[in-house]
Amino acid sequence: MISQNKKIPKPQKPSMFLTLLYNIGGIKLLLAFIFLVLSVGFQICQPLLMKEVLKHVTLKVMSPDEANFPYSHAIILMISPFFSSLFDTLQSRLIYHISSSLRSGLAGMIYHKVLKMNLSSQSNANTGRVISLLSADTNQMAMMFPMFFQMFALPVQIIIPMIFVIIDWAVVLITFPIQGMLSTNMQKAMRAYLQFNDDRNKITNEVLQGIRVVKYSGLEAVFIDRVEEVRESQLGAVFKFTLLHQSLISIMRCAPIFVNASSMSVFVSSRHITQVEFPVKVQSNIGFLLMMTQPFSFLAMYIMSAVMVMVSQTRVRDFLILPELKIVEQRPSDDESIAVEVKDGQFIWGDPPEIPMTKQDMMKLESEAKKRKKDNLDQNDKSINQEMKVSDEYGQQQQQQKQQLIEYSPSPSSSPYPTPTPSSSAKPGDPKRPTLIDINFKLPKGSLTMVIGTVGSGKSSIGSALIGDIEKQSGEIFMSGTIAYCPQTAWINNNTVRGNITFGCKYKKKKYNEVVRICALEPDFKTLAAGDETAIGEKGINLSGGQKARIQLARAVYSDRDIYILDDPLSAVDAHVGRIIYEECIEGRLKGKTRLLITNQLQYIDKADNIIVLEKGRIIGQGTSAQLKEKGIDFQKFIVKESKRNKKDKKEKEKEKEKEQEKEKEIVNGEVKHKTTKKDVKDQQPTKENEAETAKQIMTNEEQETNGVPWSSYLSYFLSMAPIPLLIPFTLIILTGEALNIFQQWWLGCVGSDDQISTVSFGWKIGIYAFLGLGVLIFFLTRACVSAFAVRRSNRLIHRKLITHVVHSPSSFFDTTPLGRILNRFTGDVSQTDQALYMNLMQVLNCLASLIGQIIIIAIDTPFFLYIGLPTLLIFYFVMKIYSRASRNLQRIEAISRSPVLSHFSETVTGAGLSTIRAYNLEKEWEQKFEKLNDDWSVRFIIFYEGKKWATLYSSFVSTIFMIGVILIGWWRMEPSKYAVAITAATQFGVIGIMIVQQFVELESKMTSFDRIRFYSTKLPQEKSYSGYKVKYGASKYAAEEDIPHSLKNNSNEQKEIIPIESWPQYGNVQFENISFRYRSGLPYVLNNVDFQFKGGEKIGVCGRTGAGKTSLLFALFRLIELDPVLQPTMIDVNTGFPIKPDPNEEPNKGRVLVDSIDISKVDLSRVRRSIAIIPQDPTLFTGTLRYNLDIAQRCNDDRIWEVLRMVEMSDVVADLPLGLDAQVAEGGSNFSAGQRQLICFGRVILNNCKIVVMDEATASVDVETDAKIQRTIREQFVSQTVIVIAHRLNTIMNSDRIMVMSDGKVAEIGTPINLKQNPDSAFNGLIQSLTNQ
Repeated sequence: MISQNKKIPKPQKPSMFLTLLYNIGGIKLLLAFIFLVLSVGFQICQPLLMKEVLKHVTLKVMSPDEANFPYSHAIILMISPFFSSLFDTLQSRLIYHISSSLRSGLAGMIYHKVLKMNLSSQSNANTGRVISLLSADTNQMAMMFPMFFQMFALPVQIIIPMIFVIIDWAVVLITFPIQGMLSTNMQKAMRAYLQFNDDRNKITNEVLQGIRVVKYSGLEAVFIDRVEEVRESQLGAVFKFTLLHQSLISIMRCAPIFVNASSMSVFVSSRHITQVEFPVKVQSNIGFLLMMTQPFSFLAMYIMSAVMVMVSQTRVRDFLILPELKIVEQRPSDDESIAVEVKDGQFIWGDPPEIPMTKQDMMKLESEAKKRKKDNLDQNDKSINQEMKVSDEYGQQQQQQKQQLIEYSPSPSSSPYPTPTPSSSAKPGDPKRPTLIDINFKLPKGSLTMVIGTVGSGKSSIGSALIGDIEKQSGEIFMSGTIAYCPQTAWINNNTVRGNITFGCKYKKKKYNEVVRICALEPDFKTLAAGDETAIGEKGINLSGGQKARIQLARAVYSDRDIYILDDPLSAVDAHVGRIIYEECIEGRLKGKTRLLITNQLQYIDKADNIIVLEKGRIIGQGTSAQLKEKGIDFQKFIVKESKRNKKDKKEKEKEKEKEQEKEKEIVNGEVKHKTTKKDVKDQQPTKENEAETAKQIMTNEEQETNGVPWSSYLSYFLSMAPIPLLIPFTLIILTGEALNIFQQWWLGCVGSDDQISTVSFGWKIGIYAFLGLGVLIFFLTRACVSAFAVRRSNRLIHRKLITHVVHSPSSFFDTTPLGRILNRFTGDVSQTDQALYMNLMQVLNCLASLIGQIIIIAIDTPFFLYIGLPTLLIFYFVMKIYSRASRNLQRIEAISRSPVLSHFSETVTGAGLSTIRAYNLEKEWEQKFEKLNDDWSVRFIIFYEGKKWATLYSSFVSTIFMIGVILIGWWRMEPSKYAVAITAATQFGVIGIMIVQQFVELESKMTSFDRIRFYSTKLPQEKSYSGYKVKYGASKYAAEEDIPHSLKNNSNEQKEIIPIESWPQYGNVQFENISFRYRSGLPYVLNNVDFQFKGGEKIGVCGRTGAGKTSLLFALFRLIELDPVLQPTMIDVNTGFPIKPDPNEEPNKGRVLVDSIDISKVDLSRVRRSIAIIPQDPTLFTGTLRYNLDIAQRCNDDRIWEVLRMVEMSDVVADLPLGLDAQVAEGGSNFSAGQRQLICFGRVILNNCKIVVMDEATASVDVETDAKIQRTIREQFVSQTVIVIAHRLNTIMNSDRIMVMSDGKVAEIGTPINLKQNPDSAFNGLIQSLTNQ
C-alpha cells in the first residue's frame, strides 16, 4: 500500500516527436538516410582521390617518363560532385514530403484539439498562442526538419575522414564544449522568443479583432504602444539568439584554420617534412581535415534547426495534452414527455480562475499598486497638514486616521476613501465559485420556457451548460433530441447570407423562403445589393446587429432541430420586427418544438409555459407568470417602463387601430413612402445590376507579385540595420573578415612553395597562417556582435512600420480583408524575417565571397583558369535567375495559401464560433474544410521545396564541369603545391557553388516575406488628415505628406487644417449637411441626403427599423468614411488585391459634419475621435486588468473609477473579484457576461468625459431594471453633454429631448416624443403601435 504522505510522481509527458517520426516517417525516413549516406560518401572520397592524383603529379615532376595520367582516380574525382548532389536531391525529396506531413498533421491535430476545448476558459491556451502554434511552430518544424535531418550524417562526415587523418597524424581539435554551451543558450533564447511571440500575437489579434473600437476611441497610438512593448521584450530574445548563432558560425568557420595550423606544425616538426614534400604529404591530408571540419561550419545551422524543431514540438505537445471539455454522452430522461431535465446541477467555467500573469507582469502590477498607495497616502498627508493648521486636537484625530490607513493599507484596487474593496474572502489562489448552483428544471417537449434575471445572474450560462461549454461539477443532465443554438452575440461566418442560413444543410427553396419570411429578412434582402447572395465579411462586418441576430435565428430554424436554445435574440431588433419574430417564428413555425428563450424582453412572459428566474447563479423561482406572482416574485422591477407606457398609450391605440395595417406595410418595407417615376426606375436598372455584382464579393483577393524581389527591398532591409553614418563601418567589418579569410586560403598555397615570397622561411609561413586565422576569428566575432545589434534594430523598425500602417488603415480595409491574411503578416512573415532573413543574407554573402575567392586563388597562379571560372560563375548566375523567378512565385503562392488556413481558424475561435459549431454537431464538416485548406497549403509547400533541389542538381552539373577543367588543365600546367590548392579549391568551389544557389533561392523566399511586410508597410490605404497646406497619411512619425491634388483645390492659399481650442467641443452641437456616402465603390449609398442638426446638451434618440441606417450615421461622425474627396483613401481592388484609384465616373461621397460649427474633416482625425465617446453595438474588452479596460488612457484615479462603477451597477461585482480593479480580463472579456461587458464599456465612456456621447444599442443586453438605472445615470451625469442614443427599446429613448427616425438611409422624421406620438401618421407612432399590440 502506498503511503498517504508519499507523493505520486507525475506521469512522464509523451514523446510526440518520436511518435510522429515513427508514424509519418517509416520507410521514407530509412530510404532518405541511405541516400544521405551515399551523398556524404561521394564527398568524403574526394580528398583520398586527390591524394592519389597528387602522387602522380609529383612523380611527373621528378620522373616525367614514368608518370601516367591517373584515369580511374581522376574520373571518379570529376563525377563525385554530381553523384553527391544526385543522392542528396533524392533524400531531400523524401524529407520534404515527411516535413510537409509533419506540418499538415500537427496543424490538423491542433484544430481538432481546439474543437474539443473552451478557449474562453482555458486561460493558458488563448487565441494568440494557438495562432502562433498553427502558423509559426508547425511551419518552423516543417522548414527546419530537413536541416535537422542532416545532423544524422555528421558522424559519417566526421569519423571517416578522422580515421584517414589519424593514420598519419594524431591531432584533432575538439570544439564540442563550446557548441554545447552556445546551443543550450540558443535554445533558451528561442523559447523566450516564442513565448513573447504568443503574447504579441494575442495582443495583435485582439487589436485587429476590436479595430472598430480602437478607431472609435482614437487611441490607435495607445494600442500600438502596447503591442510594441511586448515586441521590445521579444527583440531582446532576438538579440541574444542572433549573437549566439553568429558567434557559433564564426567559431565553426574558423575551426578548419586552427585545425590545419596546429596539425601542420606538429606534423612538419615531428616528421621533419621539407617544403618540397609539403604538397603531397601535408596538403592532401588537409583535404581530409577540410572534410572533417566542413560539417562544423554548417553545425551552427544544424544546431539552430534542431533547437527550433525541439522547442516547437514541445510547445505543440504541451498544448495537445491540455484538458478538454468533458463530453458526456447524451441520455434521455426516464419521462418520455421531457426533452431536457437538469437535476442538482452545479456548473463552473473552466479553471484557472484568473488569467496567468508572468513574473514581469506581477512585478509591474505590484510596483503600480505601491505607487498608487504612496500617492494616496501623500494626498492624505496634504489634507492632514491642512487640518493641523486649524486645530491641534483635530490634527491628532487626523494622525490617528493616517495611522489606520498605514496599518490597513489598501489593496491594489482599493481607495483610502469609503469605496468598495476587493473581497477579502476570495483570494487569487482560492477555488473559483461555481457559476450555477443547485440547478433543477425540466423542459417538457414542445414547451416554451423563458429564463430571466438581472445582468450577470447566469442566464447565458444556462444555455452554455446545456450545449456542454461549461463544466459540470455535479448533478445530471438528461436530453432527448438535437440542438439548435443562438448565442447572445451573433456569430456570422465569412460566407453569403444564404450560406450562413443553410449552414451545412441542403438548400430547399420552399423551406428556405418560409424561414426567411418568418425571421423578417425579406425586406433586408431587398435592401442588400445582391439579396441573399450578398457576401458577408468576417464577423458580419457589413450587417447591422439586428440583421446578424435574425440571420443567426434563421440558421437555427432552417436546421429543423428538436431543441432550440435562443439566447436573447430579440434584443438586437426593433419592436415591430421583434413581434413578427415572436409570433411567426418562436410561437409560429417553432410551435411544438422545445424552446428555451433567454431574454430581457419581458413583454411576452405571460405567454410562456414556464419561467425560470435566476439570481446570482441560483434559480429563485420557476413556473408560469401567475404562479411566480403568487410566490411573491415581483415583475414590476423588470417591466415597470413597459407597463407605464402601455397604460399611457391605451387610448391612442384605440384611435389609430384603423390606420395600423397601412402603417405596418411602411414599417416592414423599412421606408417612408416616396414617389418613383418610370424614368428613375429605368436609370437605376444598370446601376442595380452593377451593385449586385459588387456585393457578391466583399473580400479582396490577396495581392500576388509576379516580378522579382526588387533591389529596393534589399536596400530597404540593409538601411534598416544601422543609421546611415554607421552603414559604411558595418559594411567594412563584413567585407574585411571575408577578404582576410580568402587571403589565408591563398597563403596556404604559398607555404609549400619556395618560389613565392622566398624571403619568408617555411616555419614562419606556417606561423603567419595561424595568425591570419586568429585575425579572421576576431573579425568574425566582431561581426557577430555588430550583427546582433543590427538585427534587433532592423526587426524593431520593420514591425513598428507594419503595425503602425495596418492600424492606421481605413475601416474599409478591415471590412474587405480576411483577418487571417493580416495575421499571416504578423505571424508567418514576421517570424521568417526575425529568425532566418539575416542568417540567409549572411550565408549568401559568405558563399559569394568564398566562390570568388576560390577562383582568385586558382587564377593568381594560372590565369588560364579564368576561361573556366568566369563562364562557370555566369552559368551559376543563369541557373539562379531561371529558378529564382519560379521560386519567388512558388513562395508567394505558398504564403498566400497559408492565409485561408489562418482565416478559417480565426473564424472558428472568434466569438461564439466554437459553441455554435459544437451545438450543431458540425465539428466534422468544419474539420474537413480545414483539412482541405491545409492540404492546399501542403501541396504548395512541397512544390516550393522540391523546386530548390532542381536548382541544386543543375548546379552540381556545372561544378562537375569545373572540376574536370581543373584536373585536366592542372595536370599539364601546374606544380604540385599549386595543383593541390587548385583541386582543394575546385572541390570547395563545387560545394559552395551548389550552396550559393540554394542559399540565394532561400534568401529570395525570405525576402518575399519581407516584401509582403513591406507592401503592408508602404502601400496600404491610409486614413488621411489635413496638415497645414498638405494632406497627411496616418498619424505616426512614418506618416507621409503630399500636396492637395490641383483638381481638388478650391483655393491654393487656403490652409485646410483647423486646430480647435483645447476645450473643443465646448457646446456639443452636431450638424449633418446633406450627407450621402457608400461603404465602398460599386455599392449603393447607405445614407442619402441626410440633413439634421442637434443642439448642444440635447438628448437625441435615434430609432428605425433594423438596417435603416442608424449605425451608419456613426461612420460619418467618427470619419470611418471620409466625405471630403481629398481625404478619401485609395481602394483595394477586389480581384488583384492592389491599391487602385476610385472610379472618376462614380458619384463621390458628399456632405460634411460640423461639430460646434467646425468641419471635422479639417481637424486632426485622432483629435476628432477622442472628442466623441461611444458605447458600440458589440461591447469589446481587451486582455489586461479591469482598470486598463475602464481607463485605457490612464487618466483617472481609483476613486473616480469606483464612483463610475457604482453608477453603472458594477461596483458589487468588481468588489467580489479577488483582485478588484486589478482582476485580469480574459480574451474578449469572456469572463464577464454580455450585459456586464456593456456596462464596463458604459463606464469607460463616463470616464472619458467627452462633450458628445453616442450609445449604439448600449443597453441591448441588460435587463430592464438596469436599463432604467442607466437612463437615470445618463440624465444625471450627462446634463450638459449631447447624448445620441441609438436603440430598439423605445422606452430607452422616450425621455429624449427629440427623436429621429431613420428609414432607408434617410431621415424619415425628427421631433419631440410628444409631437411624434400625437401625429397618427408618423413613423415613430407606427413603431409604438407595433409594440403596444404585443
